[in-house]
Amino acid sequence: MTSGWNSCFPLFPSAFPLPPSRFPLLTVPQSADHNTSMAVPRITKEDLKAKLDAADEAARPVLVDVRLKYPWEHSTLKLPGAVRYAPAGGPAPSLPKDRDLVLYDSDPNEITATSVAASLIPIGYRISVLKGGIGEWAGANFSTETKEAIRPAPAPEKPAAEKPAAAATSAAAAAPAATAKP
Repeated sequence: MTSGWNSCFPLFPSAFPLPPSRFPLLTVPQSADHNTSMAVPRITKEDLKAKLDAADEAARPVLVDVRLKYPWEHSTLKLPGAVRYAPAGGPAPSLPKDRDLVLYDSDPNEITATSVAASLIPIGYRISVLKGGIGEWAGANFSTETKEAIRPAPAPEKPAAEKPAAAATSAAAAAPAATAKP
């Protein structure tokens, strides 16, 4: 018979730490090309603004918007001249390999942009990710462009038969108050 605290907990037969073979790491690669440790260069909003303000057109980076579908569709802002690259598949725009690319998303931790950058860097693109995403850029009052966004559908109007009835009840409620004598 086992003695000590382990005898009370038969599901935990050994003392901690538990062997790694029973509890795998949380960051297990999901596929052969899954990369959890690639360093992706970052660029600050001030450095990006300086590069965009450069007089030489060839020295300016290409801005690539990699926001997820919902943030892209419901936003009316994008960085000036940015091209859209849908991270969840779809046709990829022709991105130049001879120029620097700056990817941005709507997440302050750049999760989507970092993931897309990690997939494009190995195939020859020169990429950096905007620190803080479009939120940091817009928060600094740097220039943006407007774009179309999905607008919510207007609320359905009430049928015409209900409108006069509602007006009649409000008029009837007001009439007794006007005719009442103290």
